[in-house]
Amino acid sequence: MSNLTGSLTLSVSNILVCVALLLLRHSASDSTLRTVYLLAANGVAGLVGFIPFRRENSIRLDRPTLAVAVWSVCYCAEYGLFLVYPGVISISQLIVCNSLAPFFAVYVSRDVHRSRIGTSVRLFSVAPIVLLLGISYLERRSHAGSNPYAALVLCCVMLSSVGSQACARYVARNKSPSWSQPRLTILNAIFLGMIIGLLSSTAINAQPRFTSIGLILLTGALIYTIQRFYVFGLKKADPFISAMTLCTIVPLSLGTEVIFEHRVVDPIELVLAVGYVLATVISVRVATQSTTVRIVSTS
Repeated sequence: MSNLTGSLTLSVSNILVCVALLLLRHSASDSTLRTVYLLAANGVAGLVGFIPFRRENSIRLDRPTLAVAVWSVCYCAEYGLFLVYPGVISISQLIVCNSLAPFFAVYVSRDVHRSRIGTSVRLFSVAPIVLLLGISYLERRSHAGSNPYAALVLCCVMLSSVGSQACARYVARNKSPSWSQPRLTILNAIFLGMIIGLLSSTAINAQPRFTSIGLILLTGALIYTIQRFYVFGLKKADPFISAMTLCTIVPLSLGTEVIFEHRVVDPIELVLAVGYVLATVISVRVATQSTTVRIVSTS
């Protein structure tokens, strides 16, 4: 049952991520201003997360706190790469990162030792990645292009993604979502501010408007929910099931672009995306049954 609960929570988190990205993408034409909105939204989510202040919210320099800091640095570094090198990484390359990083993070964080499902079920849960790589291949074929910095930036993005997810798994094992969320979002706001100051080449000439304040509050509420659901889902679900569920961000993002941005994609990509979602549902069911059988047999 915990696999189902964790998988559903992570799925909702992924859906909210797509909503937040869609809002930010259409909030302003300038990438620096969009980053300011993201910074402010993280700040709002962090401040709200500390209310009411409890003893667990006191700042201590321990391993989970350092893991949250590294998590935030990796997240902001990845965002900074897209800010400085827009369009360098193709959609197909980003799909490969989003498909492989969650599974690499399971081993880097040593969450693999927490898995209670058998080897055959693990292989079954990893196999549908082929569908996502198929989407990546079709995207590459339909949007051919190259950039001399692409390989280097792609490696940095992959390392940042694996690092942030590995730290998130470590934090989820040791702390509650209410502990990690305010710390992470406050640090995100701080590091995003540093990125804007160091890397942005454009001045921000935007007066506060009611619409922008509403956007910041709405995005802040989404970030607050996303981070709490994310850590809760990682804590509940088996590491391989949670990794597979996190990869559903690829078909969800594809569906969001098709529906709301009228992006033209190969119909085969949509078939592969739906196939991956269905494979995730089946894997969660099989893993839940496998875990139940193991518990019964050992007792």
